[in-house]
Amino acid sequence: MTKNVCLKSSLRQPVRALVLVLLIGAISFAFVSRAVEYLVVNRETDRLAGYYRSIGSLNVVAPGGDAGQAVDLVSRSPYVAFEDRRRYCSGVLEDIYNSDVDGRFSFVPSDVLFYGKLLSKAHLPKRRGYPEEYQFNFAVDKVVAGYPEHVQEGGEVRLGFFPDDTGLGLGYVPGKNELETVYDSFEIGERYFARARFDPLCQAFYRRLTTDDSADILIIQPLTKGGTWFKNVEPGASVDFTDPTLAGLADELAVIRENQHTMSVYGTADMSAMPDAQESSRWLYLIKGRWLDAEDNAEGRRVCVVHNDFAVRRGLSVGDKITLKLRDVTNRRRSSIAGAFYGNPVARGAVVHPGYILPGEDWNAWQDYKTCTEEFEIVGLYGILWDLQPSFFSTEMYIPDSCMPAGYCSGEEIDLSLYSFVLDSPEHEDDFVAENRQSLEKLGIEVRFVETGWDNFQAAAVPLKRSLAINVRVFSAILVPAMALASFLYLWQRKRDFAILRSLGVPRGEGIRQLVWSMAVIGVTGVAGGGALSWGYALRKASKTLASLQGPKGASPSANLSPAWLALLCVMALAVLLSLAIAGARVMSSRPVLALLQGTESRAVRKRKPVAYGATEGKGESKAGIGGAGDAETARSPHGSGRVFSEKAPVMTPDAARSVARQGAVFRPVAEARVSRDLGRALFSRFIIRHLVRAPQKSALTVAVALGFTLALGWLSWSVERNEGKLDELYRATKVEAEIVKTDPRLITDSWGGGFIPSEKVDAVLETGFVKDAYLVATASAKTVGAFVIGDESKRDYGRTVSGVPLVGYSQPERAFFSEHDMGTNRAVEYAAGWDESLFSREWTPEEMAAGEVPVVLPAAMMRQLRLRLGDGVWLQDSTGTGSMNCKVAGQYTGMGTAGGAGAPILLPFSALIAFETDTLHYQIARFAIDPEKNRELPEFRAKMDEVFGVAEGKVADVSLIIWDEQMRQVVEPMEKNLLLVRILRSVTVAVSVLIAAGLSALMVFQRAKEAAIMRVLGVTRRLARFTLCGEQVLLCVLGLALGLVSFTALRGKVSAAFTGQALGCAALYLAGCLVGSWQGARLVTDRPPLELLQVKE
Repeated sequence: MTKNVCLKSSLRQPVRALVLVLLIGAISFAFVSRAVEYLVVNRETDRLAGYYRSIGSLNVVAPGGDAGQAVDLVSRSPYVAFEDRRRYCSGVLEDIYNSDVDGRFSFVPSDVLFYGKLLSKAHLPKRRGYPEEYQFNFAVDKVVAGYPEHVQEGGEVRLGFFPDDTGLGLGYVPGKNELETVYDSFEIGERYFARARFDPLCQAFYRRLTTDDSADILIIQPLTKGGTWFKNVEPGASVDFTDPTLAGLADELAVIRENQHTMSVYGTADMSAMPDAQESSRWLYLIKGRWLDAEDNAEGRRVCVVHNDFAVRRGLSVGDKITLKLRDVTNRRRSSIAGAFYGNPVARGAVVHPGYILPGEDWNAWQDYKTCTEEFEIVGLYGILWDLQPSFFSTEMYIPDSCMPAGYCSGEEIDLSLYSFVLDSPEHEDDFVAENRQSLEKLGIEVRFVETGWDNFQAAAVPLKRSLAINVRVFSAILVPAMALASFLYLWQRKRDFAILRSLGVPRGEGIRQLVWSMAVIGVTGVAGGGALSWGYALRKASKTLASLQGPKGASPSANLSPAWLALLCVMALAVLLSLAIAGARVMSSRPVLALLQGTESRAVRKRKPVAYGATEGKGESKAGIGGAGDAETARSPHGSGRVFSEKAPVMTPDAARSVARQGAVFRPVAEARVSRDLGRALFSRFIIRHLVRAPQKSALTVAVALGFTLALGWLSWSVERNEGKLDELYRATKVEAEIVKTDPRLITDSWGGGFIPSEKVDAVLETGFVKDAYLVATASAKTVGAFVIGDESKRDYGRTVSGVPLVGYSQPERAFFSEHDMGTNRAVEYAAGWDESLFSREWTPEEMAAGEVPVVLPAAMMRQLRLRLGDGVWLQDSTGTGSMNCKVAGQYTGMGTAGGAGAPILLPFSALIAFETDTLHYQIARFAIDPEKNRELPEFRAKMDEVFGVAEGKVADVSLIIWDEQMRQVVEPMEKNLLLVRILRSVTVAVSVLIAAGLSALMVFQRAKEAAIMRVLGVTRRLARFTLCGEQVLLCVLGLALGLVSFTALRGKVSAAFTGQALGCAALYLAGCLVGSWQGARLVTDRPPLELLQVKE
C-alpha cells in the first residue's frame, strides 16, 4: 500500500480526489436512503397489517344445530391460526366487594343484615299521588352482610315497604295484617338484628315520590322466609344462629357474604382477539391499560382485565393487585342469563350469574367445590357499550386461560358464545368460507367474521409497497451507470500513471492491482461516509416521524434496523464500484502504453500538406480548432476579404519573457487574439460535437446517468402522488364515530329521566363542525303528568295525575324501537289515527307547542292508570313546576325497558322536549358520526374533546367521550406517517441527485484541463472556453433528461406524464445541478494559468 503509485498520485491531487469521494458518497447516499426507506416503511406497513385479523365466530341458525361438530370442523382447517375456547368459573375476592350493587338482574347478593337502633318509624296512609308506605329508620352499629353502598356502620338506613305496589319486585310479600303486626312490634330506641333487600325499582319509585335524588330505601324482609322479622338484641350482643327461629340463616348468611365478593371469571386465550372486544362490534371497549393477549396466555402471566365500574367503586386501577379464590362451577349456567333480559318475572332474581352460589343445586355443596387461590395484577379496565347497563355485567373479569386450573368448566356441551377463532391471514378469509360453508350449513351453523376494513387497507398498502420495491430497483439500476461513470473518471485521471508503470516494466497484473487498490481506498471512504450519513439521517427522520404512533394492539413502531443491513448495502455499492473499476482497468491495460501517454487512441491520421506561414488553406479556415491555429498561425482579415494575413511576432526582451512566464501566460501576437466571434460560435458547436463523438463511452455514461436519475425521480414523485391519492381514499373510506359514555357508576340520574350526559357536553361536540350525523336520546323529568276533565279539555283533572315521570325524545326514531343493545326487547307502539313515528323527527314550532298540538306516546300502563284513550289530551309540568305544556296522546307503547331504572318514560318529539325542558335536560345516548372529509383533522378534534371532557388528575369523570377511531389511529395515520417519511426522503434524494449532477459535471470538466489550456494558448477567451467546456456537459445532460422524460412517458403510458410539475421540476433541478457543477468546474480550470494546466505534478 505504501508503494502504490496510483494512490500517491491521487493524494497529490486532493481536490480531484475529494470531489470523487464526495461523488461516490452522494451516489451511495441516494442508494442507501432508498433501501432504508424500503426496509423501514415496508416493515411498518407489514406491522400495520397485523392490526387486521380475521376473527370468526359460529352461530346456530337452524334448530338442532350441532355446535360440537362445527367446532371440530373449524379446528381442522389449515387456515385457522388459533382458537379461543373461553371458560368461566367463580372468583371470590379477598376483602373486596364486587360491584353488583343495583340488583337489577339478581337478588342473590342484594340482601342486607345488620344490627341497629330504631330511631323512628312511620305508617303513611295512601293519599293523592302517594301510595301507602311503612318506614323504619335505624342507626347501624354493625353490618353483618351488605354492600357499603347500601349500609355502613355508624350510618343510618331507612327500611320501608309499599303494600299497594307489590309489582315492584319486593321479594317476600307479607299480608296486610302481618305488616301491621311487624310495625307495632318495633319499639323506638331498641336495638334489633334486621334484614332488608335493595331493589332498584323501589329505589327509583321512592326517589320520584320524594323528589330527592339522594334518598335511599331498603325493603324490609323477614330474617327467614315466612319466619321472624327481627330479633331484639342487647347492645354489644349478637344473635344465636342456633335459635330454631333462625334455622338455616347461618348458611344463607355465608352464601350472601360469599356472593357479595364473587366475580364471574372468564379464561381467554387472547382477549384482544375476542369478537366482542373489536371496535366494530361496539360492545366491549378499552378505557385504560390494555387487553390480554396471546403472550399473556402462553407465559401464564397472572394478569387480569376488569370492568371500569368495579374498579371505580372499589378504588382500583391499572397496576393494582387482587387476590382471587377460583372456584369451579358444576353446571352450565350462562343459558339462564338471557331469560333475565326479556322481562321474565321468574328469571329476574333467579339464576343470572355464572359465579354465584345458587339456591338448590349449590346450597349444600359449594364448600366442597375445587378451589385455587391466585393473585392477579390489573392490566386493563374495560367498559360495555350499553346505555342501560346493569351492574351485574361489571362483575365479569378476564384472565389468561392458562391461569385457570385444568378441568374447570369442563362440561361436554359447547357454548358457541364463548368460542371464536382467528385465521392465519385476512387474505384467506374467502378460502376458508369456500372450504367450510356447505359443511357448516348442513350442521345448521353459520360463520361470521368481524368487519375490519382489510380491503380498504390493502387498496392503499399494496401500491405503496409495490412502489417502494420499484424505487429500490430503479435506484439499484442507477447505481451501476453512476458508479461506472465514477470509475471511468478515476481511470481517466490515473491512465498516465498506469502507462508510466507499464513503461517502467511493472507487470500488467501489478499495475491493475495498484489501480484497484487506490480505487478501493477512495471507494471505501466515499461509500462508507455516504452510506453512514444516509443511514443515520434516514433512521433519525423515520424515528421522528413514527415516534407519535401506537402500534396495533399496543405494539410500538420502531425505526431501528440492524447495522448488518448498512454493512450489506455498503458492500453491495462498493462491489459494484470495484467490479466496474476492475473491468475498466483490464480494458485500459490492453491499450498501448504510447497511446495512454498521448491521451488518444493510435489511429491513422490523414497526412496534410504543410502550409507556409501566411498562406491560405481551403477557404481560409483554420484546421486546428477554435482560434484559427493550424500548422501556421492564421487569422481572417479584419477587412472582410478572404485573404489570410500574418504578422510577425514582436520581439520580447528576456525580462519581459520571464515576467510573462511567471504569470503563467503564453505570449502570442496581438492580431491572433482578435478572433472573429462569429467564427468562434460556429466552431464552438463543432468542437463540442466532435469531442462528444470522440469519447462515446464517456458521453454514453453521462447520458445514462442523467436518464436514470430523471426516470427514477419522476417515478418516485409519481408514486408518492399516487400513494397520496390512495391514502385519501382510505381516509374517506374509514368511518369514525364517537359516543359519550358514563364512566362513574355512582352518578345518580333519576331526576334527569335516566339521562346522564349534560346537554352542554353534547352541544360542545356538535359545535366543533366535525359531526356529520348524530343520534341523540334526550331525557328529562316531568314533575307531574295529568289528564283533563272528561268532556272539557280546558280544565285539568288533578285527581288523575302521576308524579316524577321520565320524558324521552329521539332524534332518529327509526333507531329507537329496536336498539342494537336492547338485548332483544321488542318495543311495540300503537299509534292513533293519522299519526306514525314521523311525529318524533318533525320540527315542532313554538306556536304549535303553545296551541297544545304536540303529540306524545305514553306507556300503556300509564294510559290505564290515568284512564286515557288515544287522541285524548294530557298536560305535562316541567321539573321545576313553573311551566307546563298541553299535548295530544298520539300513541301508546308496551315492552320498552325503563330509563335507567327511573320508570317507563313518556315519548316526545325531540324538538319539543328540547324546547320544553331546559333545567334537567340530559341525554341518555349521544352518538356521533364524524364527517369523512375531516378525518385528516382528527387530532384537532381529539384535542378539543380533551378540553371538554378532561378532569383533574386523580378525579373520576362523570362522562367521557369514546372516539371509535382505532383503525384511523392504528393504521391510517401511521400509513400517512410512512408516506410522510417517503416524501421527506424523496426530497433528500432529489437534493442528493442535484449534488451528484453537479459533482459529475465538475469532474468531467476537470478531465478537460489539457483542452482548456490549449484553447487558452490558441487565443480563446476565458468566457468562450468556459462556455465550451460547460456546453459539452449541458448538452449531454439535456439529451439524458429528454430520454428520461420519454422513458417516463412510455412507462406511464401517458404523454402528459412528462409535462407534470413533478417530472419537469425534477428534470429542471438536475439540469440546474449540471449547470452549476460544470460552470464552477470550468471556472476553476480556466482561471488557472495554461502552463500549469499542461504540467503534470508528481
